[in-house]
Amino acid sequence: MTFFKRIQFKFVQKTLELNERLIFEKRVNRVLTSILPNKVEVVFDIGANKGQSIRLFQKWFPGAIIYSFEPNPNLFKELRKNNRGNDKIKLHKLALSNINGTRQFNENLFDSSSTLETINPESKYLRKKSKILGVSPTDLIIDSYPVKVRMLSDLIKELNLKRVDFIKIDVEGHELNCLQGLFYDLSAKIKCIQIELQSNDLYANNDNSNKIFELLKKNGFDNYKKVKHGFGSFSDIIFWKSKPT
Repeated sequence: MTFFKRIQFKFVQKTLELNERLIFEKRVNRVLTSILPNKVEVVFDIGANKGQSIRLFQKWFPGAIIYSFEPNPNLFKELRKNNRGNDKIKLHKLALSNINGTRQFNENLFDSSSTLETINPESKYLRKKSKILGVSPTDLIIDSYPVKVRMLSDLIKELNLKRVDFIKIDVEGHELNCLQGLFYDLSAKIKCIQIELQSNDLYANNDNSNKIFELLKKNGFDNYKKVKHGFGSFSDIIFWKSKPT
């Protein structure tokens, strides 16, 4: 990547991060405040990236234990460094899926877009995104390697948790698999789940939104609120149950 391309990429990246802080994070906080009025004690941060959500959850849910999951080895090192000595932050170097084993992880130049999913090479959204970032579509995936994956239901049992107040899932197209792993043999009560959903052709598996809604409704999450990001064709959906758990 040339010097000017790097400058363009960094500018876009910082602009998007600022947009998230000024618009999206405030929208999410308003919704969660109304859904989770009582003390939040246990949070799962699935797709921790650089720790943006950890920072927010520490502010929104003071005193909560935060279990964070990130398979990218470089980002995990950064997470460990930034949270060293904090016994309220439990870091796990792995991804969540619907199996226990390994899956191929596609590391993206824009690290928050790294994914376990296969990218659709014919994607119009991919071409548009590449143009904005100032890179070729073929240059977005910078590495691909196997990572450890676990089913969330198994981890919850191993951690001996009877209740999880809030789960955030931001796994770039792998949301359905993650939920399937959660509900496979769930032993804990879950209050609220936040999921990022994209309505574009970026991934080969296309759009699993309907299946995600069906799975959550089947498991009692019959209320939801859509929270749009300040840019792009994607939103986060916050789900919760009518009957308190």
